[in-house]
Amino acid sequence: SYWCCCFMAAELDLLVIGAGPAGLGLGSYAAREGLRVLVVDANPRVEWHCTYCTWLPELDSSWIQGLKRPDGAEVFDLRFNSTVMIGPDGERIQLGRGYGRLNSSAIRSSMISTLRAGQGDLVEGVVSQVEHGEGYTQVKTTQGHTHRAKCVVDASGHYTSQLDLAPGPHRRWQCFVGETLRCPQPHGYDLGTAVIFDWRRAHEGEDGLPPTFAYVLPMDEHTVMVEETVLMADEKVPLDAIQVRLEGRKKLMGIEGAEVVGEPERCSFPMGGAVPVRTQQLVGFGAAARMVHPATGYSVAFTLNSVPEVVARLKLGLSCGSAGLPLARSVWECIWSEDRLRQYTIYTMGSDVIMSLDRKGMGQFFTAFFKIPMSHWTAFLDRTNTGREQVMTGVAMWLKACTAIKLRLMWGGIVKGGLKVATAAIASVALAPRRPDPPPQAGKCE
Repeated sequence: SYWCCCFMAAELDLLVIGAGPAGLGLGSYAAREGLRVLVVDANPRVEWHCTYCTWLPELDSSWIQGLKRPDGAEVFDLRFNSTVMIGPDGERIQLGRGYGRLNSSAIRSSMISTLRAGQGDLVEGVVSQVEHGEGYTQVKTTQGHTHRAKCVVDASGHYTSQLDLAPGPHRRWQCFVGETLRCPQPHGYDLGTAVIFDWRRAHEGEDGLPPTFAYVLPMDEHTVMVEETVLMADEKVPLDAIQVRLEGRKKLMGIEGAEVVGEPERCSFPMGGAVPVRTQQLVGFGAAARMVHPATGYSVAFTLNSVPEVVARLKLGLSCGSAGLPLARSVWECIWSEDRLRQYTIYTMGSDVIMSLDRKGMGQFFTAFFKIPMSHWTAFLDRTNTGREQVMTGVAMWLKACTAIKLRLMWGGIVKGGLKVATAAIASVALAPRRPDPPPQAGKCE
């Protein structure tokens, strides 16, 4: 249309590459806040392909609750008021925190509507070139379009090649196979409880794979979602091998004759690794910016909850006449502050420890973790803690852990982590704010 052509030709406040949860979340919120926004995606009509789950409190008070969703749909299409971990020996630990599966289709639709209701749009495009100038960044697509914006954000996901990375650790992999199963007889699982970790051994013999656990989300008396997961590995684990473990899991659960409903979900994605250079003009967000938790693989709730702070920083810079590299650097400092970088180093040490554990060790590790005060472990998982609080959580877990896990934590922090982890921990205690600073307010220019 004529309007669309004029919109695309004008200089934008923000251009976002990628229309996943990170890209659409950032774009829709920015458009709602009055910025001129364009989101470019290679397949803008395709639904999000992943099943996203998270703790209920992370998003129950989030800004996405205020989005107008089709037919009044809820943010979570599955909600569980309680959660449980099952250890390798069958011990059940009640976690006391709600869990849910995101209604991805409704959230995506509401984000697109919000984007277009403001000064924004979502268009098809494969980015072929990114060029930086003084005060702007120009993006060219294989469709022949050129877009210019005061700030460009790469939210295209794990596999972006557009961002420069600082030296850092190699990436690890989380791999899983999940199925929705229709059982001929009631499966017997409590409909109000999600099993977050089932660490019981579900296979016979040795297959050379890392330990796996299961998520179990009962949907009704006869339907249950089961996902067999490798928490982390140095290389991709063959999904067919995980499928074999899933078949063993179903046998252990007594539902081996269940019918598979729909297509199984088979996925591998990277986690951890080197973070982007914070002095580059192209900004990263979401998985492209390595915002995936390096010890758990969770990212969607943390990313969505980071959106208001990032947009506030953008608005502040734009109101002060900032654009291009100065604006990008300010946004990078918001996404990857010094305190968050220190925390990332400590989280990465935690992933080193987890990587060294067998199934029994996994059970011992997470049993100790979930026995520390809930306020500690929830902040650690949600990443709402400061660096100082993260260190205190580590101390609390060390005190709760058995001797074997104490030794592993000491190995991770002293032998494996060395000076880098020690420096991060000391600086976190000495320099971290007691609580994160509030988002900057527009009009307060330096």
